[in-house]
Amino acid sequence: KREEEKKREEERLEKQRREIEEQRRELLILQQQQQQQQQEQQQQQQYGSRRERDEDPFAGPVAKRQKTESERNSMHEIVRELKAKIVKLVYKRFERLQLRMEKERTKEVVRELT
Repeated sequence: KREEEKKREEERLEKQRREIEEQRRELLILQQQQQQQQQEQQQQQQYGSRRERDEDPFAGPVAKRQKTESERNSMHEIVRELKAKIVKLVYKRFERLQLRMEKERTKEVVRELT
């Protein structure tokens, strides 16, 4: 009976490890997507400033357009929203994992009692 309990516990721990690893992968993917979006935003901003600089034939490399306050605020807002989404997803995932673990524990207790 003890061996069976040990085996169940090991299986449960292995399952938890796999789920945590899966969550880490998902979080990494989300972070990569966020980085990619930030890079795309930066490229778009650079392209926009290059276009304006190219329109002025007398402008040198110093003639880069400064970002307006509203542009900076909107970028920060987008980044904040993305971070909030990532955090929400991670918490949801962990909550689901906790519920599953609790269900498994109750099932094990019921098995032991019967």
